[in-house]
Amino acid sequence: MNISVSPRRMYRLIPLILLLCVTFNGAQSVAASPTSYKLLDLPAMGQVWNLSCEYAATSAATAFYGSMITQQSFLDAIGYNNNPHMGFRGRITGPWGGTRDYGVYAEPIATALHSFGFTRSYFFYGGVDTLKDEIAANHPVVVWITGTYRSSSRFIVQDGDETYSLIPNEHAVTVYGYDDVGVWVMDPSTATKYRVGWGVFLNAWNQFDGMGLVVA
Repeated sequence: MNISVSPRRMYRLIPLILLLCVTFNGAQSVAASPTSYKLLDLPAMGQVWNLSCEYAATSAATAFYGSMITQQSFLDAIGYNNNPHMGFRGRITGPWGGTRDYGVYAEPIATALHSFGFTRSYFFYGGVDTLKDEIAANHPVVVWITGTYRSSSRFIVQDGDETYSLIPNEHAVTVYGYDDVGVWVMDPSTATKYRVGWGVFLNAWNQFDGMGLVVA
């Protein structure tokens, strides 16, 4: 397996779920989102394991609806895979910040959410408008960012027929509000809520090409 630094490029899967999600997303109202909106009842939730930020962020989003899916349930449903687009990469108890013990991307979690009854959930890449529209529709959104909120390296992995990207300091938080100043996030690494300015947030989010997961 070869790992080398390369210009920005993100491995994209195109499973049937993506086609369904794009169809659903395109069918939404074209009405403009309000200038600010915040979900009031999203709980703050910490990580059960050192690297379970993605599961914790999603679990908090499901708890918003009064039907929490536990982090253990996501771990059991998704399993492990070197490719984070297909499963959890590395040890979930491993140290944070590297690429060997890493995490999981949006696609496997979206599939698990469907199996748990959150059938309107879908993942997307890029699009501040999509983020705002979904928050304004009372849907929390899990986003992938650099946990330092700074720019990071990108490593392109060629593993057999699969090509995918790994980005050090990978992290996931739940966005539950926005205004002209920035976005409100629930950060599972500290089980706290805070606001991040748009410039800082977009820099961290764009490292992952705007990867997002609408929980609905």
